[in-house]
Amino acid sequence: MLAAARVGAAPLWSQSFDDQLPGQTPRAWRVAWGNAGDDLLLVSNLRALSGPNSLLLDRMSGEQSPMAGYSTNFPQVAERWLAFSVAFLVQGHADNVRCGLELRGANPGERVLAIGIDGRAVHLATPDGKVQLA
Repeated sequence: MLAAARVGAAPLWSQSFDDQLPGQTPRAWRVAWGNAGDDLLLVSNLRALSGPNSLLLDRMSGEQSPMAGYSTNFPQVAERWLAFSVAFLVQGHADNVRCGLELRGANPGERVLAIGIDGRAVHLATPDGKVQLA
C-alpha cells in the first residue's frame, strides 16, 4: 500500500492493489519518462504489507535494459508537513537492488525528495543537499 497523510490526520490518499486482478496494469500508473523496454509494471499476487496484492516492477532484461520512470499522482497538499509511506519486499540478493523513488512538485522537474537504494546503501536527496543514510 502507498499512502500520503497530513501529520496526525487521516490519510489524504492511499493506494492498494487488492481490488485489481494479478497481471493487470496498476490503475493510475504510467511511464513518466524514458523507455520501459520489456520491463513489466503490473499488479501481482505476491504478498504485500497491506493485503494479498502488490505493485510489481519486473525487470526482464537485466541491468542493460533501457531506463524509465513510472508515476502516479496524489492530491495537492497545502500543509508543509506530509507523511508518505511505501513498503518494499526485496526477493533475492539485496546487494543487487538498484531503484529510486521521487516525490515531485507540480512544476516539471521540481524534485521535493528522492530516495535511492543501491545495494544496501540508501541515499536521501532533498532540493538543498544530499545525505547518505546507513
